[in-house]
Amino acid sequence: MPTYNEKANLEKLLPQIKKQFTITKISGGVLIIDDNSPDGTSAYVNKIILDMSDSNFFIKLRKRPGKLGLGTAYIQGYKQVFKEMPSRYILGMDADFSHDPKYIPEIYQALKDNDVVIGSRYVPGGGTLNWGIVRRIISRLGGLYSKILLWWPVNDPTTAFTGFRSDALKQLDLERVQAENYGFNIELKYQAYMKKLRIKEVPIIFADRVAGKSKFSIKIFFEGIFNTLTLRIKYRNFK
Repeated sequence: MPTYNEKANLEKLLPQIKKQFTITKISGGVLIIDDNSPDGTSAYVNKIILDMSDSNFFIKLRKRPGKLGLGTAYIQGYKQVFKEMPSRYILGMDADFSHDPKYIPEIYQALKDNDVVIGSRYVPGGGTLNWGIVRRIISRLGGLYSKILLWWPVNDPTTAFTGFRSDALKQLDLERVQAENYGFNIELKYQAYMKKLRIKEVPIIFADRVAGKSKFSIKIFFEGIFNTLTLRIKYRNFK
């Protein structure tokens, strides 16, 4: 879980994640990659680690010196899990409550029969909440653009709310992914598609954040468009 200035959200989010782990009887935890948040995110996480951790649930923190990008945060997190926290399944998610922890059990169950499970806004039963019309149009057009350009069936390629079987994730070339932000999410999924991994989308309702400031910008949007344009060439021999 990458974070930057998410202390207010984590105070409510982490207990809800632990609750879902308990309900589903999942043994595991949360690895937070914090980019030196000035709001005290890492200090808060360090404070609650002992209080929230037990024999079936853990919280771990890795603090980085500054904003190094979403893509590098995920790559560092995946590698750290492989090395220090062996797990059958790995789930990436945002820290701003746009990815509701209540969907964790459904993604967990779907991973038993699939290699990649996407929490999707754009399959029957999915949707968005409290979004303006402009953001809805941009998101829809972005998904349609990638679907046409890449000739693949994924409806919601930009979401970070994505689970992997660890053995499937290890088949992907993390070092090859240079994209950041939404482009990172698209590129990693495209690698999985080119590897012919089993990909499933499960519906979620994606709510706008309550606390904190959105990281979305026009620059990030155009970075995603340009990166998607290059993927078919970049991965034409990727098998």
